[in-house]
Amino acid sequence: MLAVISGFRALDLLELNADLYVLELSSFQLETTSSLKTKVSTFLNLSEDHMDRYQGMEDYAQAKRRIFFNAEHALVNRDESETYPEDDELPVATFGFNDQDFGMREIDGRVWLVDNGEAIISTDQLRLVGKHNWSNALVACALLKLSGIDYRQGLACLTAYTGLSHRCQVVADEKGVKWVNDSKATNVASTLAALSGLSLAGKLYLLVGGVGKGADFSELAKPLSGLNVMLCCFGRDGDEFMALHPSAVRYDTLKQVLTDITPELQTGDMVMLSPACASFDQFANFMARGDDFTQLAQQFSKQVS
Repeated sequence: MLAVISGFRALDLLELNADLYVLELSSFQLETTSSLKTKVSTFLNLSEDHMDRYQGMEDYAQAKRRIFFNAEHALVNRDESETYPEDDELPVATFGFNDQDFGMREIDGRVWLVDNGEAIISTDQLRLVGKHNWSNALVACALLKLSGIDYRQGLACLTAYTGLSHRCQVVADEKGVKWVNDSKATNVASTLAALSGLSLAGKLYLLVGGVGKGADFSELAKPLSGLNVMLCCFGRDGDEFMALHPSAVRYDTLKQVLTDITPELQTGDMVMLSPACASFDQFANFMARGDDFTQLAQQFSKQVS
């Protein structure tokens, strides 16, 4: 039995009596973790976040690298040296966007996930959109293999998987307008990932803001410059986004944003909540923020003319 349950308390998983548990651990949790023993641990990437807690990026990276303590194998991002364990004797596998180790390769015009040169699955068979989600699918296969599980037994599930709540989740699709809940994007890197995977015929209405945690949002300016976008800035630190794009408009709440933009929406447009910020200025957590957006999206989507 394999236990993979999102949003579930780790200790409560012990009641399931599974053979293997899959945990997603924050740097906060890892700071005080010393006895965790894993079959394989992975550090996906490092981007600026929680700078109100850590003394700098290296301090933050060290907290994340604690996930490798007592691990049997490490899976790292070969494009980011910060994700590598400090223990040189720990067996390491890598993933990335080229065709080394676990990677990607174009074959006859299609992009395939590959395992040491062997094709696993074509990305056009996945319902997940964007290179960051292809990478996540690749990591899932790699983690299974390194845990001694044949990932090919689960490829049918992978092709049917539509993603988790609050992670680039389409919550309404009316009259050719998609409404996307990416409330889990609580830092700049997550929002950059969401933007990198976009393909749309119309305009993107991007909702950003909340509690910035001391982050530098300037990295968003370049990808925004290449998009047909209206930047909708809300929440406590919404002003921090206003200089990123000439389309930026300041709001107080999600409801104000949707009330204003809904009359302008047309077929091919997308409304995406990908805040690049924490939520606790206006919500209990990112899930509550995503739920509020979802409820509003399902309401306002009916009003698109």
